[in-house]
Amino acid sequence: MADIDDMLREALQRIAPDADPSGVADSIRARVDAGDTGAPASSSGFDRRLRRWLPFVGLIVVAALIGAGLGLSGLLGHPVVYASQAARSVPAITATATAAPTPTPSATVAPIAPVASAPAVRPAPPKPKDTTGPSLAVGAPNPATIYGTDAPNPCATVTTVTTTAHDVSGVVAIHATSSFPGTVIHQSGPASSTTFTFSMPYTGTTSPDLTVTITVTASDGAGNSTSLSRTFTLTSSSLCLI
Repeated sequence: MADIDDMLREALQRIAPDADPSGVADSIRARVDAGDTGAPASSSGFDRRLRRWLPFVGLIVVAALIGAGLGLSGLLGHPVVYASQAARSVPAITATATAAPTPTPSATVAPIAPVASAPAVRPAPPKPKDTTGPSLAVGAPNPATIYGTDAPNPCATVTTVTTTAHDVSGVVAIHATSSFPGTVIHQSGPASSTTFTFSMPYTGTTSPDLTVTITVTASDGAGNSTSLSRTFTLTSSSLCLI
């Protein structure tokens, strides 16, 4: 309401003409001394210009009262409330302790051990060249004395020799020969173990006994060979029955 009073006062001061107050008190005393009992004068005493503004002033006052009433009732908006900075309500800020989130255990990745590189495979050194012949064994002729093939039975006319051979490059063959013409039979068997038979005709009369040399040769895969010799006695067939 203090605001409305201030507004009305300011409006009236702008409308009201400036009046000269000098002589007003003397005029009032003269009328009292003349026996004026305070009857209303025929005139209101206001200046004519002021009387012309009275209806407008009344309208302004009425409008101001109506506007103030409507503003207080909330129809034309909420009244403006001035408050000091200290009186303003500041929302309290409450610090809330928040529990730290529990870390989710993550899968531990084991470090990958470096893969040791395989040592370089060195090529095998070449085998030394085989320059040695097979190891050879030749048995004694059995029997040691035979007769010529034309001798009658039961005279022995065949002698047998057994041989064996070994070599790092492998034994590929064994051969046998005799120093006297005759028949040499290579019996079946592996190359490393072979049996030979010897038989020959003989009817000599000048030298009834002959020494026959047989030679056995074994060969390996590297081209090396080994030879051994054995002897037996060949007797004339004509002496078988003597």
